Amino acid sequence: LKKLDERKNVVGDFLDNFWPFLKNSGLALKSFQALTAQTIFLNRKLAELGGNLPGLLLDRQGEKLISQLEEIKKVLIEMDRENGNLTLAAVQLKDALPTDLSLFLPFQLEIKRSAVFLEALLQWLKSSSTHHLVIFLQNSSELRPGGGFVGSYADAAISGGNLEKTEIKDINE
Repeated sequence: LKKLDERKNVVGDFLDNFWPFLKNSGLALKSFQALTAQTIFLNRKLAELGGNLPGLLLDRQGEKLISQLEEIKKVLIEMDRENGNLTLAAVQLKDALPTDLSLFLPFQLEIKRSAVFLEALLQWLKSSSTHHLVIFLQNSSELRPGGGFVGSYADAAISGGNLEKTEIKDINE
């Protein structure tokens, strides 16, 4: 009877130690899968936006551009949430699985930086006032230490996410 009680204690101790591992590893796996799916979705959205960006700007489809950027921002926020869940699960599993938690920090920082930048860009694009961008045009046949001679520049006026006007001027003006 004493040996049976000892065996129960061994099994009970094993289950007490193993159950949190199973629970937290399930959370980690779920968060990792969600984060992976969101990263793939984000890559698709960025590729789609990259291919459509000139058309959106030139065809005065600023509202569509802004909505695509807002969708990307939502994905970044969701990625940040899932990365937080994954980090929490990794902390809880650190005794069972040696994990370098410093690996999560750069990814978290990049997600947050991207979301902050996107929020500022969206505010800028949504503004009804006209914003001017200066685009320097280099002549690569006249080499300079910076790459090429800046012989002209473009003044691009953007309002509401639409390219309103572009003027190309000589640098001597």
